[in-house]
Amino acid sequence: MLDLFQFSDFAAQLNTKFQMHLNEATVLEIELVEVAKHGASTSPYQFSLRFAAPLNAPLAQGIFKMRHDSMGEQQLFLVPVARDNDHLYYEAVFNSPQ
Repeated sequence: MLDLFQFSDFAAQLNTKFQMHLNEATVLEIELVEVAKHGASTSPYQFSLRFAAPLNAPLAQGIFKMRHDSMGEQQLFLVPVARDNDHLYYEAVFNSPQ
């Protein structure tokens, strides 16, 4: 069976850097700035992540190859959800009924 990410996998990496691969030649460094549970759910498989990216990150949703020193490589579906003077923020939502 496919291994599923859990809340605790990402909570342990809060405020650390990930590499977001836009294509073979372009990689951005982004930071995991929030790991949040969904409502009253007690499932470790229902949570969301928020990443802070540089302002030159693409304003597009999609599946991106992500790399982290401790977690290795994975594919995440990221959606841009906010922007401030310093960052573009992406969100990834995990909602497995497991």
